[in-house]
Amino acid sequence: MQNREHDMSTNDDVVFTMADENDIQDTVALFSAAAQALSASGIDQWDELYPDETVLRDDIRKQELTVGKKDGKIAVAFAINTDADAQYANGRWKHPDSRYCILHRLCVHPDHQNQGLARKTIGYIEERCGERGFDSIRLDSFTQNPRAERMYERSGYTVVGQAVWRKGVFNLREKKLQERFCPFGETCQQIRLRSASRGLRTSTYR
Repeated sequence: MQNREHDMSTNDDVVFTMADENDIQDTVALFSAAAQALSASGIDQWDELYPDETVLRDDIRKQELTVGKKDGKIAVAFAINTDADAQYANGRWKHPDSRYCILHRLCVHPDHQNQGLARKTIGYIEERCGERGFDSIRLDSFTQNPRAERMYERSGYTVVGQAVWRKGVFNLREKKLQERFCPFGETCQQIRLRSASRGLRTSTYR
């Protein structure tokens, strides 16, 4: 994402923060535990090849990886950027002209699954992306992971196409974010655009 500040925010008992090098080993362990849990459920989505430590280090280097900690331990992680794989061209995007970001690698530790943490994290992601001027979020979800498919469907992410990668078929999904209104009846993005045209910087409206 374009905003590079060290972001920290508390959502109930989860503290979200931009990951740094000190988080790499715990983040690798998070994805490893999740991959093993998926495999035990017969879902062949992640393995030792992806997402591996190289991918996660690159996320951290680009300041695109956020971790959510409970009691000081990483419980969830995700990456956000604007980098679309070539297969995203398969999507019949409903909002092609919107300013969008892409959600990658949303992962909840098995110890914290079935507790609503994924939905809570999605809500946090949507709020932060909206605050940063994005109009919509795009992502891909593994068709053989029914729990994730239900979660994204219930969260309002519409299937607009499919992509095929090493592990199989993935649904391309999209959600239009609700406009956030700021003082004087304007949306936050309208104020940002107007201010940017004047060379001004705007604060974050909450």
